[in-house]
Amino acid sequence: MAAGVIEPDGLMVRHGRGWPCHVTACASCHNPHKSTVNQDSADGKHTNAVKSCNECHTDQGFNDGMVSLHASFECTTCHMPEVVKNATSRVTRAGVTFGDEMTHVMNIDLFSDKSQLTDDGKFMNPMLKDAWACGECHAPGSKLQSLSDNYGGKIHKAK
Repeated sequence: MAAGVIEPDGLMVRHGRGWPCHVTACASCHNPHKSTVNQDSADGKHTNAVKSCNECHTDQGFNDGMVSLHASFECTTCHMPEVVKNATSRVTRAGVTFGDEMTHVMNIDLFSDKSQLTDDGKFMNPMLKDAWACGECHAPGSKLQSLSDNYGGKIHKAK
């Protein structure tokens, strides 16, 4: 089977197709001279292989009530979930199927009418829906009404 994205219903999409990124180049976040695979190796040669999100996004605080629940997460937990399947997949505690590599579709739109994939299933729409953005902990759709009612649909404070 070709490497690809796993849609929550099990549909596969080929890796690397239709994946827009909001940054201008890979080097915006990655040091091209260091390995992200070996970034935590004991030799220290690959430290700082990836920039921290808060180097550019300095003020992304959570709305009151969200802090205690989400503050311990890495930005990438929600904004770059492991939805690409190259070798293995797993089902989260919320029942969502995840892959083994992070996506680089970082934009989240929990309330869009569009599905995660285009109608023909060949491309991923340029935003993450709740199944993948929140699916590590929450069942799809389970928190959207509460988020909409209590926080204006936003987890992060408005700037």
